[in-house]
Amino acid sequence: MNVPPPSEPQLSPVHVDAKQMLGLRNRDYAIRGVLEIDHFMSSAVVGGKDERKACMSIVLVVDPDTRMILSTEIPPPGTLPAEALAAGIVKAIESNGAMPREIRVKSREFRDCLAPMAGMCGFTIKLARSLPEVARAKEHLLRMLEGGGFPQN
Repeated sequence: MNVPPPSEPQLSPVHVDAKQMLGLRNRDYAIRGVLEIDHFMSSAVVGGKDERKACMSIVLVVDPDTRMILSTEIPPPGTLPAEALAAGIVKAIESNGAMPREIRVKSREFRDCLAPMAGMCGFTIKLARSLPEVARAKEHLLRMLEGGGFPQN
C-alpha cells in the first residue's frame, strides 16, 4: 500500500535563541559558501507499540559545491517546521566550521520563517526555483527509508 505524505503544516517565524545565535557569531567562523535546505514529510511512519503513529519529517542541509550533506535532522513529531529548519542550520554551521554567506530555500514561507535567524547570524536567504543537491539527497534518503536500498550510481 502506498501512502501519500501528509500536507505541510503552516509555518511561523522561528523563535531565535539570542544566546545561541550570539554563541555562533562569537566562534569566529569563516564566512563562505552556500547551503541548500529543505524540510519535507516522508511516508515513513514512526512510533512504537501502543504509541500513536506519526509520519516522519526530515530536514536536509546540503553544500551544493561539495555535494556533502551537512545535516540531516529528524525532529520529534510535533516540532514546528521553523524550529527544525533552524536546528538543521545550526548543526550544519557547527559541523562545517563555517557560517554560510547564503542559504537557498524552496519557498517564501521557509525564507520568511528563517528571516530572524538570518538577521542575527548575518547570512542571506534566497528563494531558488530548485534545490538540485537537496533533491538528489532526498531521493536517495527516501528510497532507503522505503526499503529500496542505496542507489548504485
